[in-house]
Amino acid sequence: MDRSTKKKDHEPSSNKHQSVYKKKADHNDGNDTNSNDKNVPTNDEAEVTNSKEHLTDESEDNKKIDEQRAIQLVNEIKQKLDSKIAQREENINLAASRPEESFFRSLDSSIKRNTAFVKKLRTLSDQQRDALYKDAQSLNLTKYVPEVVAAILESKMKLSDISCAIQICCLMHQRYPEFANLLLKGLQSSFTESKEDDKSNKIARYRVTLRLLGELIIFGVFTESTDGINILYDALSSITTADKVTFDYLPVIISFCRHCCDDFIGIIPRKSRLLTEKFSLKVPVNKIIPNNKKKQFRSLIVDYHAALVKHLEKQHKEIQRLTRQNLKILHTKGELSEERKETLEKSKKSFEKLHIHTGTLSDILDLDMPDLPQDEELEEAESFGISLYSPFPTSEFNSDSLWEDEETRSFYENLKDLKAVMPAIVFKDTESSEDTNSESTEVNFIQQYAAETAQLETIDEISENIENLDLKDNMVDTSDEIKTDESMSSLFDTFLRQLVTCRNRDFIDEAAAEFVTQFNTKGNRKALARSLFNVPRTRLDLLPFYARLVATLTACLPDIGPALNVMLMKDFMYRVKKKDQIHLEEKIKAARFIGELAKFKITAKDEALLCLKVALNNFTHHVIDMTCCLIETCGRFLLRNPDSHIRTKNLLETMMRIKSARHLEERYVIMIENAYYYCLPPEDIAERVVVRTPLEEYIRRLVIKHLITTNVEKVIRQFRKLPWNNQEVVNYALKFLSSPWYIKYNNIHNLANVLSGLAEYREDIAIMVVDNVMEEIRLGLEINAMKLNQRRVATIKYLGELYNYQMIEADVIFNTLYSLITFGLLKDYGSSELDPPDNFVRLRLVSVLLNTCGEFFDRGFKKTRLDCFLIYLQHYFWLKKSNAYWETHTFPIEIEHLLLDLLDSLRPKLKPYNNVEEAKEAIEELEQKYRAELNLNDQPRQRHTSSGSQSHDPLTQDDVDVQDIDITEDLETDDIDGHKSQSDTEDVLFDDKDEIAEGENDDDDDINDMKVDATMEDDEVTILSGGLKVIQCQEDNDFLKEYEKAMSEDLQVRRQHAPKVPSLDAPLPFNRVTKIGENLETDDINFVLLTRKSNKPQYKEVNISVSDAITANIRDKIAQEKADKEEMKRLVLSHDKRQQEESFSEDMMSTQEVQQRQSKGYKRSNRNDNQKRARALGDNPDFYYITKGIRGRPH
Repeated sequence: MDRSTKKKDHEPSSNKHQSVYKKKADHNDGNDTNSNDKNVPTNDEAEVTNSKEHLTDESEDNKKIDEQRAIQLVNEIKQKLDSKIAQREENINLAASRPEESFFRSLDSSIKRNTAFVKKLRTLSDQQRDALYKDAQSLNLTKYVPEVVAAILESKMKLSDISCAIQICCLMHQRYPEFANLLLKGLQSSFTESKEDDKSNKIARYRVTLRLLGELIIFGVFTESTDGINILYDALSSITTADKVTFDYLPVIISFCRHCCDDFIGIIPRKSRLLTEKFSLKVPVNKIIPNNKKKQFRSLIVDYHAALVKHLEKQHKEIQRLTRQNLKILHTKGELSEERKETLEKSKKSFEKLHIHTGTLSDILDLDMPDLPQDEELEEAESFGISLYSPFPTSEFNSDSLWEDEETRSFYENLKDLKAVMPAIVFKDTESSEDTNSESTEVNFIQQYAAETAQLETIDEISENIENLDLKDNMVDTSDEIKTDESMSSLFDTFLRQLVTCRNRDFIDEAAAEFVTQFNTKGNRKALARSLFNVPRTRLDLLPFYARLVATLTACLPDIGPALNVMLMKDFMYRVKKKDQIHLEEKIKAARFIGELAKFKITAKDEALLCLKVALNNFTHHVIDMTCCLIETCGRFLLRNPDSHIRTKNLLETMMRIKSARHLEERYVIMIENAYYYCLPPEDIAERVVVRTPLEEYIRRLVIKHLITTNVEKVIRQFRKLPWNNQEVVNYALKFLSSPWYIKYNNIHNLANVLSGLAEYREDIAIMVVDNVMEEIRLGLEINAMKLNQRRVATIKYLGELYNYQMIEADVIFNTLYSLITFGLLKDYGSSELDPPDNFVRLRLVSVLLNTCGEFFDRGFKKTRLDCFLIYLQHYFWLKKSNAYWETHTFPIEIEHLLLDLLDSLRPKLKPYNNVEEAKEAIEELEQKYRAELNLNDQPRQRHTSSGSQSHDPLTQDDVDVQDIDITEDLETDDIDGHKSQSDTEDVLFDDKDEIAEGENDDDDDINDMKVDATMEDDEVTILSGGLKVIQCQEDNDFLKEYEKAMSEDLQVRRQHAPKVPSLDAPLPFNRVTKIGENLETDDINFVLLTRKSNKPQYKEVNISVSDAITANIRDKIAQEKADKEEMKRLVLSHDKRQQEESFSEDMMSTQEVQQRQSKGYKRSNRNDNQKRARALGDNPDFYYITKGIRGRPH
């Protein structure tokens, strides 16, 4: 097909010469009988001679141009081939004699420049050719050859960048022997299939890789020893074999053939071959690749082309089949579904793309394109004017779908036919041929103008075209207006004034009949058009009736409609070009009037769409109002009309894109969306309705709507009345009591108040709610999703309010605070996925929590703990701010102000640290201080806890007395939190030390470190703060039974014995009196006699002999107490040893369970009441029961 076409292209000149010569011969033959006196040529002979000379000149010029092109083509091919051969020989020679080590010592071997060069290679482009080549020459890349290869393979090169990459590869191959093998392996691995790669990415990668591999083979980087040709053949073979069905990689094959066809296949494109053969020029042949290899490549590509041709013919037949089916459906049903239309459209687009690619490949391979026969049935159908893109032919189109209802359709289509009811003499003035010709000329000119203006792009061009309109009857001349004003009767003035009262269809039809019968003159028609144009700007309700009047009159008086239409078009274009912000009502009136006339078909659809296009070109301010009014008036009519559907839809989509791209006012956004969805209403998507029971709706209403400060007690009473024996009700109530994000932020404290009141009667519910809140906080730390930030803020606020209402202890608050600044951090305080450097939500959570309940940590031991935490908080803040990320970004100033405001509200006199070094020094001082105190004061406790190694040492009387003295001093110096003893204080301090160590080590906690303090786990409020899970076992149950049995027996024994009179134990001055019973083996014992004189105690020492009865009783009593203490010590040490073993095994199990929960996102189930009591009695003596206003320890 192409050959025949090309032959025809070359034949016209010769044919024309032959016809000219034939005419000349015939002319000479006809004149043979004439006389010899024919020296002067005739007119015919002169014309033939001139045409002959003209055609000869053209053919000679074209021949010269083609010859120059052919010579230039051969020279280009020869130059490219010579450069390839020269570069190949240079690469082979230099690779055989690569430089020695002394050469590389003179080059730059710095890590900085070498790594920078590797980074540049990852973004390799042709623009960096000179810089990259210069760096490659000056650098010693001996140790960076694998990195260079990886950078070249990872770079997203384009086809235009391959020449730069080849130049770099040639230089690397000339210097480094291992470069070629590494690069070849990398290129070979890039052809492997990967499920993660997108198809478009694969096509782009294969196109570049094949071209690069082929060029490197030609340039001698990959020689026969490296087997580069076989790798290229295998890659092409795998691509073509797998792609003979879908032909997705056809662009890859075309790209390879276009650049490497003459080198590897030995074929030049058909156009080049025909051009060179025409002038008998010899094209140089590339002999780098052996002929047997070229045959392999040629057979592979030719087979692929044959499969492609078959696929093209198959696709052509499939399109014809779909078209025939659609035609049959149109003939039978009269309509075609959108799905079939889209399927046919997609098939045609893919076929056109495939046809273009096939033609390109055929031309490159010098092969013929297949002949695609046309279906005769389709040609016959197209001759009858049946279109597949409209449901009906034009003559059979049903216009009922254009309107919303029957009444609207009747208003716009059922017009009164005045010619049928009026006598013909009434229309005498309108039947002259002159008027008819002028009117038809006017209408044709408007349509022609609309067609021409539709091609204009800018509003200035459109407006200029509008101003150049010069219609004969467009505007009323001054002389005509004067004559009309002079001849205007009062009756016509009354008629025009009464048009304002015509507000229904019957009145407006009567007005049209009255005008035709009484006022039908040329001047009155123009005056009527001007009066309708000047409709009051506030009477937009009259526009549909005025448009009906114009449509009714235009049917019999054709000059009214076009005159009014032109005035409105000029006014619309003028106001769009004006760009002022006044007279909005006038602008809206013009837009709506044009829309109403378009629905009556007075204004053509092209003109209405032209107005819409002009408005979209200057879519700002009042033009948006005009556009929306025009769309709301006639947009649906234009969209439902077949001949304007596509253009209207495109303009609507353009309007929505403009709305999305620009930052418009909210009023304009609403107007645009209303206009768009009025024409294209969205599909109704069935929303999933959540069905709730009446009781669930009641609970939801209590929490969300009725929970305010004045209704807290009422809500508590209603919650108490719920059926708590129903598990579904319990779960739903727990959901809302544990979800503070469902209510307003300022109302969260009321929810905590409700839970506090409910805890007096439903302690288990309160425990589960606190567990859920702690789990939600932990989940937010593990997920760190931005969409959950508001939810996390509400949850942390709720936790603080729970502390304010005495639902949790201070330990829970401080554990949460430390987890917020330590969870997920690395050992070196580097950035992590859980806490990136630009995420400050944790600082905001700390601020919310301390602003909620931090004011209560102002005295006693809680104040000390908060002071310690503020040091760690500032250290966390400065770690964030000193991150390398903020060297290239601006640190948000509001975060720094947030921290300063927090510190100022909690500790006004505290001086903030200025950098991270000051914060680290403060932490070191704090740790050294508490480490010294713990090592000094914790020795008796360590001896007590290390019963496994020192249980055989007896407890002396001195130790007992020292402990008694310490307890007495602690009771005297206790602070306002009197329920905590000095031992408790030491335990909490020790726990703070553990928290500090945990914050520094985080995920590398060792289980052996937990043995330092056996009571570390006991000091945590485990049940309320979400600690380790208690696993019930038979030993715990047996222990509880034995414990209860022993307690009951002891109670019975105590009841049987009579109460003893307590002895008087008066406080003794320990600084003056020696310990009693120190010298039991001597003869005398020292006693202190206490007397009082003048309300002052007086002490007197008395020596009593050992033989006395009182001395014997004292000695027996001391001996009995010593024996009891020894027995108690033995029992305590043995119990402590057993408890440490159980605690260690339990910690091991809990640690495994925590790891499993963190890896699988496991959530702990709520503990029941029995587990909590067992935990409290067995392992945690510091557990506080949850009550409202009263917190105490179990007895």
